[in-house]
Amino acid sequence: MKYRYYAAGSIKPGLLEQLDKNEIKYKIKDDFVIINIVGPTEREGAIIKEISNQPFSLGNQLMLTVTCVFDKEELERAKLLTIRPKYQKFDYEDSALVEVCEGVQGNRHFLYEQVGNLKVWDLPSTKSKTHFWAEAYVERMFLLTSRAVYDLIQSSDIKGAVFKNVIVRGGKYSENFYQLTSDTVIGRECVEHGYGEKEFSCQVCGQKWYSLGNTVQLHLDFSKFELNKDIYITEAMFGRNSAAPLYIISQKLYRLLNENKLLKNVIVEPVFDESK
Repeated sequence: MKYRYYAAGSIKPGLLEQLDKNEIKYKIKDDFVIINIVGPTEREGAIIKEISNQPFSLGNQLMLTVTCVFDKEELERAKLLTIRPKYQKFDYEDSALVEVCEGVQGNRHFLYEQVGNLKVWDLPSTKSKTHFWAEAYVERMFLLTSRAVYDLIQSSDIKGAVFKNVIVRGGKYSENFYQLTSDTVIGRECVEHGYGEKEFSCQVCGQKWYSLGNTVQLHLDFSKFELNKDIYITEAMFGRNSAAPLYIISQKLYRLLNENKLLKNVIVEPVFDESK
């Protein structure tokens, strides 16, 4: 695993000189400077962080995002992998949801249960090379996928996948998009903690949920559930301002999707086995 440092900001007086002086590689696009380094040295990482932490008043601030990058061998060794779309694309009507916990101001814990088909709009183009999207409001609570993924999984020996029809304008079911979920939920008793996640606790229901951020992966005790499916979802216990599930696929499904070029704009990361 390596870390990717991605930083971008407007070109201000002195910024390029500061980067050149410290030998930080960058590109210029329009009026923005962009830094995109996978596996920076300790020195490079410290300098980029220092510049990004400078106050706006100095005019040199960069917006920095640090993420993890896994190579092909690391991904192909994993028994299970999480997938999450980069794009939160589609809007939906909440008539298909029942509010389980509304939370309180200052400690927002929104928890919902789906009881019907999602009514969706602002759908992606059917000509898109992207095939997985998240909804626009909650933090990746729902996973939308294309007809190509539906057809591939339906024609393959894939276990655990559940496709739900989505309702589009006019009250009809979409012929091109589906909600993808699983018939198997991995409970919170299977989740191992202490790997850098941030813990939150709801002041109303007392339930805890966790933010993994961009640099923490899911750790599970594989001995607490059966490894007999190709897609799982976790209990809704991950996010920042809301609790949502994580979507998990098997190595078999990962390779099937990857070989068919259906994972464009999807973040895929290994799930770590912490069983004793």
